[in-house]
Amino acid sequence: MAYKGVVLGAVLLGLMAFGGCNSGWESQSQVWATQRDSDLVPLGVGATIPNAAVRTDTGVEISLASLTAGRPTVLIFYRGSWCSFCKQQLTELRNFQPEFAEMGYQIIAISPDQPGLLSKLSDELDLNFTLLSDSNMSASDAFGLSFRLGDETFNEYRTRYGVDIQKASGRSHHKLPVPAGYLVDREGVVRFAHADPDYSTRVPTAVLLDEARRLGGE
Repeated sequence: MAYKGVVLGAVLLGLMAFGGCNSGWESQSQVWATQRDSDLVPLGVGATIPNAAVRTDTGVEISLASLTAGRPTVLIFYRGSWCSFCKQQLTELRNFQPEFAEMGYQIIAISPDQPGLLSKLSDELDLNFTLLSDSNMSASDAFGLSFRLGDETFNEYRTRYGVDIQKASGRSHHKLPVPAGYLVDREGVVRFAHADPDYSTRVPTAVLLDEARRLGGE
């Protein structure tokens, strides 16, 4: 049975930030945080990925569509190099990268981190795939994944947890993406999608691999 992991609901921002919520792997309807952009809905299966601009680790701007054209892609949105759950996911993707590559898949991971932080994280985790910067959140916005931290939560991140997302992105928008994982085919069409507002929850890499095998590198 195909994995059903598209989560279009959300938890309250406090739970999304550092609270405890486990929505499980099946879709659940919950209430979007008030800070989330109200006109955005997470991109789902069957949609064509938007031609959003992202930047490489050297600051070169490039379109996401051009990076994925003609090649099946595992596309990941993560919160940043400061996020331990994100680093765990990226490490797992690194370990499974050869299996994805055998099927023709490339792996691309996108975060709000400014370009200068990407190579540091890649070196730290010894990554074997591409990290891209979405510091202005254009890709996250286009995928319907972005939400803005309220001032109280932003300050709590910085003072209590030592996380300054404004410094990380180099921007003052105070936005983060909901963690998400996609499988995109050669034509840029989403064949699998999972977005979960629980900051601690990621689609398991083994599930992505199983879904990629099922799709056959289309």
